Amino acid sequence: MPNYTFLNTETNEHVTVFLKMSEYDDFVKDHPNFVRIFKPNGFIDPIRAGITKPDQGFRDLLRKIKSKHRGSTIDVS
Repeated sequence: MPNYTFLNTETNEHVTVFLKMSEYDDFVKDHPNFVRIFKPNGFIDPIRAGITKPDQGFRDLLRKIKSKHRGSTIDVS
């Protein structure tokens, strides 16, 4: 059963609701003050998705590798 995250526009708080897909439309009709929010679901690696960067130690290691292999396209910024 999927979970949906909504913003309650009256109280400005986030609410997570577990609903069957068939119940979603009825929930939205019954709660007009809820606006759907799309958040990362945790199945995506945040580093590969560009949400966070690798830690400084790993980036230093990439710099060392890049300095020994000129012409590499590794981005260590």
